[in-house]
Amino acid sequence: KLTMSLSDRSRAGQALEASPDALDDRALADFVLLTYLTRARLQFHAGQTDAGLAALQLGRKLGQRQGLPRVSITLAGEECLWLCRLGDAQAARELARAQDFDRAMHAQYGLVAEKAARVAPRLLLGEQPEMAIAQLGPALVRATERGFRHRHVELLILHAAALLRCGRTAEALQSWRVALAIGERFGYRPGKVKGAAGG
Repeated sequence: KLTMSLSDRSRAGQALEASPDALDDRALADFVLLTYLTRARLQFHAGQTDAGLAALQLGRKLGQRQGLPRVSITLAGEECLWLCRLGDAQAARELARAQDFDRAMHAQYGLVAEKAARVAPRLLLGEQPEMAIAQLGPALVRATERGFRHRHVELLILHAAALLRCGRTAEALQSWRVALAIGERFGYRPGKVKGAAGG
């Protein structure tokens, strides 16, 4: 995971206290996402996991009611990732199956496919790390080509964890070194992948 600094958390908490006077339709989804993602992450970093999950669920339901699929899909993906990190494999799999996140291959690359590329390998990490490695390959290529550095770091850490579970220590260390190098260059602080489903 990537950590938030204390100053970042303070600013984020203050931002949640303010709401814009008016939002156009295009900005509404972004505002809802920012509000509930920030609130959930602040709760998780404070150790209040139930409150963090509740914030994601509340935002997801709001997105569904308001007809904002980007909100509901994004928050569902975030919830799956946190359930994996927290070790609740059954809940993670159930939500992933309901959202079609439990398979990495989709006919078209859209928002669901993007979230599945991050969720599906985590679900496999504990019991089928070889399959997780195979599924991470295309996602790593896409993150590199698109310049998605934060996601690239996250996927590299997951890749290293899967390689380590397969006994491929040298390759795991290489993925970890690349993640650290990217993180150092762009100001991220990669940490340990925790609570992968099934392990």
